[in-house]
Amino acid sequence: MLSGDTIPALVALGAKVKIVKSGQQRLVPVEEFFTGLGETPNVLKPDEMVTEIRVPFPPASARGGFVKHSIRGAIDFGIADVAAVVIRKDRVCREAKIAISSAGPAVVRAREAEEILKGRRFETTCWRRQAKPRSRKYD
Repeated sequence: MLSGDTIPALVALGAKVKIVKSGQQRLVPVEEFFTGLGETPNVLKPDEMVTEIRVPFPPASARGGFVKHSIRGAIDFGIADVAAVVIRKDRVCREAKIAISSAGPAVVRAREAEEILKGRRFETTCWRRQAKPRSRKYD
């Protein structure tokens, strides 16, 4: 079970980690960094280390949020942590990223929900309706 309050936010924001070894470097999206495998929980090789986390500056039209559900509040590991970032233009959702952690061995994206939101107008009733669980399919 992968738990970490910042991980879904970093995924939703499109962050990357800089990995270095002996004069070489590579950038890996945070979404691909964690493998979900017990013996190799991330993509680091024995001679590599993370030196940076790069978070792109979101456009002014971006909006985001984070929700943590836990039994004992902020001091507890989340039962489910969800981060979402939407980019809008003219009150219409142009892009959406929804990332969930603590729900499996790695962060999962709610891609079906992201697709449902794309092209939708930002109206309170629409978003309340869309916020209801639509699918249990995550990847």
